[in-house]
Amino acid sequence: MRVSPLILKRIEYEITSTAEAIFRLKTEVLYQKNGTTNENQKKHDNVCRVSSTLIEC
Repeated sequence: MRVSPLILKRIEYEITSTAEAIFRLKTEVLYQKNGTTNENQKKHDNVCRVSSTLIEC
C-alpha cells in the first residue's frame, strides 16, 4: 500500500505539533511544581525544539 507524500507530511506535522505541545505542558508543570520563575531557564527551554518527533536541546 502506497501513501501519498502529502499525507506523510501531514502526519509528520501532526506528530511534531503534538510533541511540541506535550513539551510545553511538561515544562509549564515543572515550572509550577518547582516554583521556577527564572527567566534564564525559560530562555534556555525556548531554545529546545522538536525535530522528527524527538525533543532536542
